[in-house]
Amino acid sequence: MRIVVDRGSNAGSVMGYLLRTDKREKGREDENPVIHTNMFGEGEQELTEELRFSADQNHRVEKTYVQYKVSFPPGENPDLQTKIGIVDDLLEMRGHGHNCQFFAVEHFEKIDKQDVHHLHVLASTVRLDGSWVDDAYERVKLKDVERAIEQKRKLQECAPKPKGQRTNTSIREVKLREQGQLLTKDTLRAVIDEAIQDQPSMPLLMTRIKALGLTMQFHEFKDGKGISFGAEGQYFKGRQLGDRFSFNGLHEYAGVDYQPQRDDPMLRQLNQMSAEQCQTMLNPSEEPESDQVEPDEEIQQPIRWDATCLVEEIWQLARQGGPKRENTTFENYQIRADEEGHPELYRDQEKVLISQGFTQNEVECLQNWRQRMTQQAEDQEKKGTKEQEQQTTIQPDKLKEKSKGLER
Repeated sequence: MRIVVDRGSNAGSVMGYLLRTDKREKGREDENPVIHTNMFGEGEQELTEELRFSADQNHRVEKTYVQYKVSFPPGENPDLQTKIGIVDDLLEMRGHGHNCQFFAVEHFEKIDKQDVHHLHVLASTVRLDGSWVDDAYERVKLKDVERAIEQKRKLQECAPKPKGQRTNTSIREVKLREQGQLLTKDTLRAVIDEAIQDQPSMPLLMTRIKALGLTMQFHEFKDGKGISFGAEGQYFKGRQLGDRFSFNGLHEYAGVDYQPQRDDPMLRQLNQMSAEQCQTMLNPSEEPESDQVEPDEEIQQPIRWDATCLVEEIWQLARQGGPKRENTTFENYQIRADEEGHPELYRDQEKVLISQGFTQNEVECLQNWRQRMTQQAEDQEKKGTKEQEQQTTIQPDKLKEKSKGLER
């Protein structure tokens, strides 16, 4: 059994869909489609007014109704009494109680196509005493409700999809799919799945997505990191697309290579780059024809990643000499901290953008810079260790002198 949930503020907007005659059992279109309820109304208008009365008991609640879609696996069709029991179990386990208005209908349009029976339960989120039905972690808790009802009613067990294969889809989105509409979420999922097939690094994945004219944004928070995607003017957090599309999910479930020290500086710069700049990174301008073999694209890209990592490492080494340091210089290069404290590379006082690329000579220059900074850090550490050893040796000598003085 699967339960999909959706909440809204105007029950009348879904009432027409739930009571549509083409969703009813053939030959019984004229009968009342409601199989279970505690409400008095019978038609669309009466049921809507009754739910509106319930919502008026607490004006602070924005989402005044919840709709549950209960689907059974192909071939399973519990009898009517079992279905009524399932509705009661669902409402009780989700905290609606007996003084919360609801009604349930059964839709039949999928039986001929997919042999799937399903119910729709529409319930108020405001009880008649004005209290509210809490929706905290609702989708997560519904997984436990599914398993509990299956065991209680002796239904087929439908184990939840493994992590990494789950997608977040609302009832509204299911309806749009049934109407043949292509969802922006589905478009993004398809593009991302295509881009992660070869398990690229996180910056390379971001470059590919943005090069297609879509949005991918890297976010840094006090307690972690996140990712978001967008297309056609719609934007979603990664986890809104599904487990494997969250920032951690891309790494854990999709195999995207992510190393914070190496990738974070690059991701910050990619946030500021346009689709055209990302296209340039993936498809460098072709040089005039010659007998020399063109460098492979997979060789060109790591040069950019390596240079970015080198800048980050040099900056960290420089800050060991003083956390409040504002810049460090080597030959005609300089690294400065931006307003947020992230290092930025300048060449002859001009900011170096990743989209401009790096030559092998420039990478070697950065490597020499890092080597010099590493040597300075090691020398400083040895100096500190030597001073500490000397201090440790002096202290016992002073104690001996004091003890001799006391003996006299």
